Amino acid sequence: MSATALRALVSAALLFGAVACSESPSTPEDEASSATDVELDAAFTESPIVDRDGRPRDHRGTLDYLARLALRKLAEARGPEPVERIRQRLGGLADDVKAAHESGDRAAFESALRALRTAKAQAVVRVLGPQVSRRAIHHAVERIRRLGERLETAAPTDHDLTRARRILGAASALARRARQALADGNPVEALLLATRALDLLAAIH
Repeated sequence: MSATALRALVSAALLFGAVACSESPSTPEDEASSATDVELDAAFTESPIVDRDGRPRDHRGTLDYLARLALRKLAEARGPEPVERIRQRLGGLADDVKAAHESGDRAAFESALRALRTAKAQAVVRVLGPQVSRRAIHHAVERIRRLGERLETAAPTDHDLTRARRILGAASALARRARQALADGNPVEALLLATRALDLLAAIH
């Protein structure tokens, strides 16, 4: 990938992200436990997944981290009962993932995993509010921008350069799709895509 193509890729991601972040989120279903932008930004920058520079820590998944944050806020706002209902549902879906994996049926495994991730994203959006998707896109685009700048100045002999460019391309594509999902009124799908982009970017030191 040439430097010109790299700049074009990053510019496109930044453009999509800027539009997404300017859109007004819909009203969260659970106002008592919705999160402010400040809280969400802290969740992303203080996540155990990455440090403030986007370097990976304990890579368990951005969506999982947000789900734990959502359940904590829901417990504070509504008590343990709604949290337990969500935990039971997610636990049942996790059992489906395990059973599908053990059966060796790849299609069933991928379907079960998708169902589990979607349920987590639904819980996060419902509790923290749709703005969580907007902030996830914002942080993904910001990390794409920083990675693009690093790659433009990287030495041609850097053996990780090809891998990093592949990740940049994949993350940029996910960010664009996340922005489109948000524009289409689907914050759950937007969150799924944006968190995948963030996890990809966290894999680069």
